[in-house]
Amino acid sequence: MFTVDPNMELDAREMRPELELLVEAICDLLDRGWPTRYSSLSSAADLQYTRMRVVQNTYNSIMWLIAGVEEDQMKKPFVLSTAPLVRTLFEELITLLFLFHDFPALIRRFEQTGYCDLYRAVKHAERFHGDNPEWASYIEELRTQMANLAPKLHLTDDASSNPEKWGKWPTPGKMVGEVIKDFPNSETLNFMEYLVSWLYRPLSNDSHLGLSGLVRRGSYFAGKTLRKEFGDKTDALMNEVYESYRMEMVWTTFTLVLSICSEIENHFEFDRATEIEPLWHILKEHSSLPKEFYDRRYKGLYR
Repeated sequence: MFTVDPNMELDAREMRPELELLVEAICDLLDRGWPTRYSSLSSAADLQYTRMRVVQNTYNSIMWLIAGVEEDQMKKPFVLSTAPLVRTLFEELITLLFLFHDFPALIRRFEQTGYCDLYRAVKHAERFHGDNPEWASYIEELRTQMANLAPKLHLTDDASSNPEKWGKWPTPGKMVGEVIKDFPNSETLNFMEYLVSWLYRPLSNDSHLGLSGLVRRGSYFAGKTLRKEFGDKTDALMNEVYESYRMEMVWTTFTLVLSICSEIENHFEFDRATEIEPLWHILKEHSSLPKEFYDRRYKGLYR
């Protein structure tokens, strides 16, 4: 998907502390420094804080899976399980870019589609388990959650009884389509199109184990089959493919997390630009992916 300069070694342990401090600072600011212009959106503050904590936890999980494989060979296969987690970071970035086109309206829509998800869960349970007494308490609990959530979302009786009219929260591709339709002059539209085209496809294939994803994640386990074709070159080839995948996950993770922090800083203006900009300069000197992100979106953003 991108290149890493083999002549410019970057020890991730040298930059991780700065990135992790930035992530923690963003979490704290979302918790304690919610902008006054959004003071009426109290639930949005909780949602954004929770989302960022999930980003932090996802990042930490990826780093644990990837780190230390040189010292602990038993951990090597764990790297091949990181793509679904990296996809979570991608989904968060594209969601933020979408939300920030009209934050008050779209965060409310996000909440409403969450209510609709509960409604669908009730309908599903009633359809397949409604005649099973063992499921009665579960179905009743879902109904109770809906009843408790409706007043918090200030839903009218009509809205709470007909939630499917809101539809589902859009997928990344549909987010781009909505921006094209509703915000044709968006300054982030081209970047969103680039993200969906360049990252969504491979991360989805890896997560869903499409053929290309199965090859990318499964070649490590296919030594017997590969040896028939490549003979004595198999071990070297498998190691090369594995290291390429590991570095792809590492650099994609760093780039997405820094992008998420950058978008939050740009929208909420937490005064963290002086910490973000130097990290972009470090990353873009070592890999084409953060360089493309920086050149397409973040170059000069805070000046």
